[in-house]
Amino acid sequence: MIRPNIVKKTFPSGFKAQVILKPGFNQRFFGIIVDFGSSDPQPVPGLAHFLEHKLFASQEGDLSLEFEKLGSDVNAFTSFNETMYYASGVKNVGPTIDLLFKLVGEPFLPRKTWSKKSPSSSKNWPCTKMSLTGSWATASCGRFTATAT
Repeated sequence: MIRPNIVKKTFPSGFKAQVILKPGFNQRFFGIIVDFGSSDPQPVPGLAHFLEHKLFASQEGDLSLEFEKLGSDVNAFTSFNETMYYASGVKNVGPTIDLLFKLVGEPFLPRKTWSKKSPSSSKNWPCTKMSLTGSWATASCGRFTATAT
Protein backbone atom coordinates (compact mmCIF):
# COMPACT_ATOMS: atom_id res chain seq x y z
CA MET A 1 0.00 0.00 0.00
CA ILE A 2 1.29 3.44 -0.91
CA ARG A 3 1.22 5.70 2.12
CA PRO A 4 0.33 9.26 1.20
CA ASN A 5 2.17 12.24 2.60
CA ILE A 6 -0.48 14.60 4.00
CA VAL A 7 0.34 18.27 4.44
CA LYS A 8 -2.23 20.36 6.36
CA LYS A 9 -2.33 24.13 6.75
CA THR A 10 -4.80 26.57 8.27
CA PHE A 11 -4.56 30.10 6.89
CA PRO A 12 -5.15 33.27 8.99
CA SER A 13 -8.57 33.63 7.33
CA GLY A 14 -9.60 30.25 8.77
CA PHE A 15 -9.41 28.51 5.38
CA LYS A 16 -8.10 24.98 5.87
CA ALA A 17 -6.07 23.26 3.17
CA GLN A 18 -4.99 19.64 2.99
CA VAL A 19 -2.62 18.34 0.34
CA ILE A 20 -2.32 14.60 -0.10
CA LEU A 21 0.81 13.62 -2.00
CA LYS A 22 0.83 10.13 -3.52
CA PRO A 23 4.09 9.10 -5.18
CA GLY A 24 3.63 7.78 -8.71
CA PHE A 25 0.17 9.31 -9.24
CA ASN A 26 -0.25 11.72 -12.15
CA GLN A 27 -3.92 12.68 -11.67
CA ARG A 28 -4.54 15.75 -9.50
CA PHE A 29 -7.76 16.31 -7.54
CA PHE A 30 -8.77 19.59 -5.90
CA GLY A 31 -11.86 20.26 -3.81
CA ILE A 32 -13.38 23.14 -1.89
CA ILE A 33 -16.09 22.37 0.66
CA VAL A 34 -18.63 25.06 1.57
CA ASP A 35 -20.28 24.57 4.96
CA PHE A 36 -23.85 24.87 3.61
CA GLY A 37 -25.97 21.88 2.61
CA SER A 38 -29.51 20.68 2.07
CA SER A 39 -30.28 20.10 5.77
CA ASP A 40 -29.14 23.57 6.87
CA PRO A 41 -31.98 25.97 7.69
CA GLN A 42 -33.30 27.40 4.40
CA PRO A 43 -36.50 29.42 4.02
CA VAL A 44 -36.99 27.79 0.62
CA PRO A 45 -36.08 24.11 0.13
CA GLY A 46 -33.34 23.56 -2.43
CA LEU A 47 -31.44 26.80 -1.90
CA ALA A 48 -28.07 25.06 -1.34
CA HIS A 49 -28.47 23.05 -4.53
CA PHE A 50 -29.65 26.13 -6.42
CA LEU A 51 -26.51 28.03 -5.38
CA GLU A 52 -24.36 25.03 -6.34
CA HIS A 53 -25.56 25.40 -9.93
CA LYS A 54 -25.45 29.21 -10.00
CA LEU A 55 -21.76 29.32 -9.04
CA PHE A 56 -20.77 27.78 -12.37
CA ALA A 57 -21.82 31.02 -14.09
CA SER A 58 -19.41 33.89 -14.66
CA GLN A 59 -19.59 37.17 -16.49
CA GLU A 60 -17.68 35.46 -19.33
CA GLY A 61 -20.11 32.51 -19.44
CA ASP A 62 -20.06 28.92 -18.15
CA LEU A 63 -16.91 28.34 -16.06
CA SER A 64 -16.97 24.61 -16.82
CA LEU A 65 -15.89 25.48 -20.36
CA GLU A 66 -12.81 27.24 -18.95
CA PHE A 67 -11.90 24.05 -17.06
CA GLU A 68 -12.26 22.08 -20.30
CA LYS A 69 -9.82 24.44 -22.03
CA LEU A 70 -7.29 23.58 -19.32
CA GLY A 71 -7.88 19.85 -19.83
CA SER A 72 -9.54 19.58 -16.39
CA ASP A 73 -12.85 18.14 -15.25
CA VAL A 74 -15.08 20.05 -12.81
CA ASN A 75 -18.21 19.15 -10.89
CA ALA A 76 -20.03 19.73 -7.61
CA PHE A 77 -22.48 18.06 -5.26
CA THR A 78 -24.67 19.13 -2.37
CA SER A 79 -24.99 16.79 0.60
CA PHE A 80 -26.92 17.22 3.84
CA ASN A 81 -24.38 19.49 5.51
CA GLU A 82 -22.04 20.78 2.80
CA THR A 83 -21.54 21.56 -0.85
CA MET A 84 -18.32 20.45 -2.54
CA TYR A 85 -16.86 21.90 -5.71
CA TYR A 86 -14.06 19.85 -7.22
CA ALA A 87 -11.78 19.63 -10.23
CA SER A 88 -9.29 17.08 -11.48
CA GLY A 89 -6.71 16.86 -14.20
CA VAL A 90 -3.11 16.06 -15.08
CA LYS A 91 -1.84 19.36 -16.48
CA ASN A 92 -2.32 23.05 -15.70
CA VAL A 93 -2.44 22.51 -11.94
CA GLY A 94 -2.01 26.18 -10.96
CA PRO A 95 -4.60 27.58 -13.39
CA THR A 96 -7.07 24.81 -12.41
CA ILE A 97 -6.75 25.69 -8.72
CA ASP A 98 -7.12 29.41 -9.50
CA LEU A 99 -10.25 28.73 -11.56
CA LEU A 100 -11.74 26.58 -8.78
CA PHE A 101 -11.22 29.44 -6.32
CA LYS A 102 -12.83 31.81 -8.84
CA LEU A 103 -15.84 29.48 -9.15
CA VAL A 104 -16.42 29.43 -5.37
CA GLY A 105 -15.00 32.80 -4.36
CA GLU A 106 -16.29 35.13 -7.08
CA PRO A 107 -19.97 34.27 -7.59
CA PHE A 108 -21.80 35.88 -10.51
CA LEU A 109 -25.44 36.43 -9.55
CA PRO A 110 -27.04 38.91 -11.95
CA ARG A 111 -30.73 39.30 -11.14
CA LYS A 112 -31.75 38.74 -14.79
CA THR A 113 -30.66 35.08 -14.52
CA TRP A 114 -33.10 34.29 -11.70
CA SER A 115 -36.09 32.38 -13.00
CA LYS A 116 -39.59 32.18 -11.57
CA LYS A 117 -38.88 28.55 -10.74
CA SER A 118 -35.79 29.33 -8.66
CA PRO A 119 -36.07 29.88 -4.91
CA SER A 120 -34.43 33.27 -5.36
CA SER A 121 -37.17 34.81 -7.44
CA SER A 122 -39.64 35.52 -4.68
CA LYS A 123 -40.18 39.15 -3.63
CA ASN A 124 -37.72 38.66 -0.78
CA TRP A 125 -34.59 36.63 -1.44
CA PRO A 126 -34.88 33.67 0.98
CA CYS A 127 -31.63 34.45 2.75
CA THR A 128 -30.83 36.42 5.86
CA LYS A 129 -29.44 39.42 3.95
CA MET A 130 -29.68 40.69 0.43
CA SER A 131 -28.66 43.88 -1.27
CA LEU A 132 -29.04 44.83 -4.91
CA THR A 133 -26.97 47.37 -6.79
CA GLY A 134 -28.21 47.75 -10.32
CA SER A 135 -28.46 44.20 -11.63
CA TRP A 136 -26.00 42.68 -9.12
CA ALA A 137 -26.72 40.89 -5.87
CA THR A 138 -25.10 40.06 -2.56
CA ALA A 139 -26.71 37.30 -0.54
CA SER A 140 -25.99 35.64 2.80
CA CYS A 141 -27.53 32.20 3.19
CA GLY A 142 -26.70 30.30 6.35
CA ARG A 143 -22.92 30.30 6.64
CA PHE A 144 -22.50 31.04 2.92
CA THR A 145 -22.10 34.55 1.54
CA ALA A 146 -22.16 35.22 -2.17
CA THR A 147 -21.26 38.59 -3.60
CA ALA A 148 -21.31 39.54 -7.25
CA THR A 149 -19.87 42.84 -8.39
